[in-house]
Amino acid sequence: MYAKVVLFAIAFACIGVTQAEENRVCASVPLLAVMLDDGSDQTLTLTVKNPGSKAVELEAFYLGENMLHLSAVEKTSGRVLKVLIPLLSPGVEPLRIPPKGEVARKVRLNVLFPELSETLKRTAVDISWKVTLKPIDGCFSQEVATTMTLQR
Repeated sequence: MYAKVVLFAIAFACIGVTQAEENRVCASVPLLAVMLDDGSDQTLTLTVKNPGSKAVELEAFYLGENMLHLSAVEKTSGRVLKVLIPLLSPGVEPLRIPPKGEVARKVRLNVLFPELSETLKRTAVDISWKVTLKPIDGCFSQEVATTMTLQR
């Protein structure tokens, strides 16, 4: 069986805050989302890239409490699928991305949404996600959100 891949690249240009005393221009970082569906396992991978020549420190994003929000909705009926969210959050911690480096977070959707596999046998499902990227130094903050459809 062939895996289906849905790919969304989301990149943002300079946000335009300049600190003259440091000769530094503030720029946001690109975020790439890939959804892989091999029929029995659906995985969303969010990758944050640092194209710059200096390390970037963001607040780490985790499901639920720490700036990553996911939902799944049946395409035909609009019914929202139940989501299992971990009870314990690791809390706010830094996420350091080295120059020209990247950091990825994988979310197994069929584990997070226990009804997903059965629902996909009947209808397509829209997976919506929103992630907030906040730097430790306060240079920029961006919120990225989109919806991807898993076909039945």
